Amino acid sequence: MIILALAERISSKSLKTQMFIMISFIVLFQVLLSGIIHYIQMSAYIESWTGKRAMDIASTFAEDETVRNNIENMDSYGLIREKAKKVRETVGARYIVVANKNKIRLSHPKPERIGGKFAGGDSDRALKGETYFSMGTGTLGPALRGFAPVKNDQGHVIGFVAAGVLLKDVKHDINNNIFSPLVYVLLMTLTAICATLFITEYLRRQTLGLDPADITSLYIQKEGIIHFVREGIIAADNNGHIMTINPSAMEYLNISTPEEIIGKDITALPFFDTMESVLSLGIQELDMELVVRGHIMIFNFIPVFYEGQINGVVASFRRKDETDFLYNRLCQEQEYSEMLRSQAHEFSNIMHTIGGLLQVGEVDEALSMILQESTDYDHLVKFLKHSIKEKRLNALLLGKYNKSKELKISLEIDVSSSLKELPATLSRKSLLSIAGNLINNSFDALKDRHETEKKIVFFITDMGSDLMIEVEDNGSGVPEKLYDTVFEKGFSLNKGVKRGLGLFLVKQAVQEAGGEVFCGKSELGGALFTVIVPKEKNICD
Repeated sequence: MIILALAERISSKSLKTQMFIMISFIVLFQVLLSGIIHYIQMSAYIESWTGKRAMDIASTFAEDETVRNNIENMDSYGLIREKAKKVRETVGARYIVVANKNKIRLSHPKPERIGGKFAGGDSDRALKGETYFSMGTGTLGPALRGFAPVKNDQGHVIGFVAAGVLLKDVKHDINNNIFSPLVYVLLMTLTAICATLFITEYLRRQTLGLDPADITSLYIQKEGIIHFVREGIIAADNNGHIMTINPSAMEYLNISTPEEIIGKDITALPFFDTMESVLSLGIQELDMELVVRGHIMIFNFIPVFYEGQINGVVASFRRKDETDFLYNRLCQEQEYSEMLRSQAHEFSNIMHTIGGLLQVGEVDEALSMILQESTDYDHLVKFLKHSIKEKRLNALLLGKYNKSKELKISLEIDVSSSLKELPATLSRKSLLSIAGNLINNSFDALKDRHETEKKIVFFITDMGSDLMIEVEDNGSGVPEKLYDTVFEKGFSLNKGVKRGLGLFLVKQAVQEAGGEVFCGKSELGGALFTVIVPKEKNICD
């Protein structure tokens, strides 16, 4: 529980603090563990070395002639004591004890203990002729003692020598050897802590100061965004290596798994040259049309900057027909809204007129006006419903009809118009784009003119082998030298914003359907636009 509580408290800290605590803990744990292992090994080594040294001292002293010749002579024990004292002081042993075969001490650092029996119970092996060391407790306390037998010229054991080093002296030596490198260990620990501070600061900069929880949250959000947006997204680092690709991009580029492309150079992409340009120059490219796998794509290439340096590039793209579909849907909604607004405006004018007629007592005139308006609109609706089988086109034409009345322009639907089914290559959205933009172009040509009667005629038929659409007006027309130029993007004979796009969209839609569009002079005096789309096969709706 304590460990879990401590871990929870640490996890609530910043990344820098967490890294510092964890790395410092690891360093200190390693130092402590190394110290314990070193202490155990050093203790064992010093104890073994001290024991062997004591054994060597005892063995050497047992071979001394003074000891061998006088150990059985009661009158010569003083010689042994003097010899033992000199050797003990020379070699640094705490004591050297000589005992006869009856374990009676003949020498001892403390004279009052001479003549007493050897203590410790570990001397029997020496009387059997063995040389060894052991740990035992004598009259001076626990000690490491080396034993060696004393033999006469016949090889018989006549006593033994014990050389001892007290355990407290051994521990003192161990501590001296253990703690002498402590200064170096502390220096290494401080160095490790300083390195930890450097590493944590480096990581903090690399992660932009974000905590682990923030990084996790951002990663989840990023994965969610790039995987669920409909646009294709590909990101590369500043070295030109592909780092990210989302499912939409994989579908557009016919890539089965991310592993096929992740980590590879951007030259593996069909549009790598533009990505390389953006990556090197740092200048974005927006709404660029490129052909990929037979489809026109709309691309945006955005450089990624960090601290003023180019850090990568992101490409987002989508099929142009999907964008056009959304554009046409928006246009349809705008047309529907405009139709409702125009109807409301026109009926408001009619209602005001009828109200005025009723106020002045012209009841018959008011009734006639109501019947006329109702009849004209009903005739148009019935005609469209009978002759043109495309409901969306009918709705568009009704909307344009209402708009024309608001603009004081006469929009006529040619009575010979008919449409049963569309060519297979022409979609409904393309049909609406063609018809709507051609009529809008005529609106633009007429609305600022001062003719007493402004007129537009719309004609559509699929009676032959082609679908034909004609839109003509009595405006100022188009100069013959501009018949081709008028379809270019951005070109317009009328001044104002949002110009020069409608006819360009018409030509684009017609060409995608495999047809042609022409500009000429109308019998009405203005421009005539003709669209011809071959009927190869019919679509099933």
